[in-house]
Amino acid sequence: YYNPELSQFSLGEDHPMVPNRLHLTHRLAELWGLFEDPNVTIVREYAPATTAQLRRFHTDEYIAFLDMTPEEQQEKLGDDLAMFGLSGGDCPIFPGLLKYVGLQAAGSILAARDLASGACDVAVHWGGGMHHGMPYRAFGFCYVNDLVLAVLELMQGCGRVLYIDIDVHHGDGVETAFKRSEKVLSISLHKWDDGRMQRPVFFPGTGKKNDLGEGQGKYYTVNVPLQDDIQDDSYYAVYSSVVKAAFEKFKPQAVVLQCGCDSVAGDKLGRFNLSIRGHARCGRAGGCESGPGAGRGGADWRIPLLVTGGGGYTPPLVARCWALETAVLLGRSLSEQMP
Repeated sequence: YYNPELSQFSLGEDHPMVPNRLHLTHRLAELWGLFEDPNVTIVREYAPATTAQLRRFHTDEYIAFLDMTPEEQQEKLGDDLAMFGLSGGDCPIFPGLLKYVGLQAAGSILAARDLASGACDVAVHWGGGMHHGMPYRAFGFCYVNDLVLAVLELMQGCGRVLYIDIDVHHGDGVETAFKRSEKVLSISLHKWDDGRMQRPVFFPGTGKKNDLGEGQGKYYTVNVPLQDDIQDDSYYAVYSSVVKAAFEKFKPQAVVLQCGCDSVAGDKLGRFNLSIRGHARCGRAGGCESGPGAGRGGADWRIPLLVTGGGGYTPPLVARCWALETAVLLGRSLSEQMP
């Protein structure tokens, strides 16, 4: 799911989020010949999500603000902007904002619908994965939470959903949405630092290991806080053991895998030391790298799988990582030499 318009927006000259990374990813995958596979269909032409679709998770007041003209938004200086998380530099107001977030959401919603209907087994939307978006405000470069909207679609069409987040930052928006639900098991592996030992809190400062959900959703939230510089083997050992246990105990009927690649070494904002291949290894079903069906890429999961992007702030690194992960999902191997 790739609408080229999404890559043409700009959040500002110096903003870490560079939508053009999506064009780089798509072009690199194209040069590798990944789209020549007869099993691959590229969905390009789709409209932005409607305000009604966005309101499935976000508040009426917040979406109404996003739906205003830029001139009307600028008149709301002060308390309104701060309330909606738009007063600082992380989530600026810019021309075409509603279309930008609408396209992010639409790709994930359409992908989830196609998975639920059986139109595909694996769906990829590198333009999604905005896991910090909150019901009533923008947060951490994320204006709307396409992941929550996609999970809602999969819950309706498939049933129990396993959400896995391998971004270096905690998937706080998704956890907020489903922490009281026993129908969604949310797993987040992330860098965590609470600010002790005279170090700054690592954004967003949430996701402690004893944050387990609430009410009926108690124990359906799994947080795996990690420290700086973790490498491939250690990371995958944790990832595979947690995901394997989730499959055995929760028995999901669909999976959403958020593949933010700011957890790869060399990212401008990350703190981990994963290689691109180590990160891509998580695209295979955790704990399912041997046995019947292994080696079929995304088919290893054996249930509907939605894969999204997320963080990633060094665009050439993002393109290499997500192009490789596209290949992994297709069961393809790529050489070290760039095309």
